[in-house]
Amino acid sequence: MFDMITETPAADGQIQTTTAAVPAVTKTMGSTEADFIRQLKAFAGAENVTVDDGAGKASVVTKEGAVTVAFEDRQPRRAGMLRIPTTAIDIDFGDLDTAQADAFMARFDRSFLRMGG
Repeated sequence: MFDMITETPAADGQIQTTTAAVPAVTKTMGSTEADFIRQLKAFAGAENVTVDDGAGKASVVTKEGAVTVAFEDRQPRRAGMLRIPTTAIDIDFGDLDTAQADAFMARFDRSFLRMGG
């Protein structure tokens, strides 16, 4: 990830630097919406996750800070007779900086990693 940094001249002739928010991350998870929420609670601790099923959003508080995760069931992937459920997610990092967002995503990706065999 990266910070979007803009430098503009200010009225006093100094350069003003502004940093935009960390861009959101979109993923497709290989699970049902219910399984995703269960795993999200295991990842962050159930007491740190507030789910609004009607809005399809969850607020998550972790050591890096607060993020919002929007989720929605999608059509399952198919490979012959095999059906894999899918859930689309969007992670909004709110006020997290790039280092915090990167740390969150590293832990998130490790937590949701699945192995097959």
